[in-house]
Amino acid sequence: WLDIELTDTGFTAQDAAYFLATLGGTTSGSVSYQTYFDTSNTAFGKATELTSFSALGPAFANTASNILSSASLYSLTLLVRITHTGQQASSFDAAVKVPEPGTLLLLGAGFLALVAFTRRRRPRPVEVA
Repeated sequence: WLDIELTDTGFTAQDAAYFLATLGGTTSGSVSYQTYFDTSNTAFGKATELTSFSALGPAFANTASNILSSASLYSLTLLVRITHTGQQASSFDAAVKVPEPGTLLLLGAGFLALVAFTRRRRPRPVEVA
């Protein structure tokens, strides 16, 4: 198994805050996901479980929400566990947008036309005899 654990501390006190956890990807094993809230504001604190997904796979996308409140600073921690037996693979899907070549070609042609337009020759004055 592989555990991925992330934490952040120093969240300011809230009367009530809306919390949304979401996870998606593909796996030929299983994936579990937990989020925690800790009012002691310590890194990787796990005093209160906010959300939990378990045994996700092969293609998964889950979302859960919760409301938390704290009179003092607090920390949030998430733990993802990917479990495999034998030769299996997992991936977490992410989208990266890259401009297509046609878009760049059109943009370049536009700049060239603009340069040509601004550098065009002015008409020569007519000579009067």
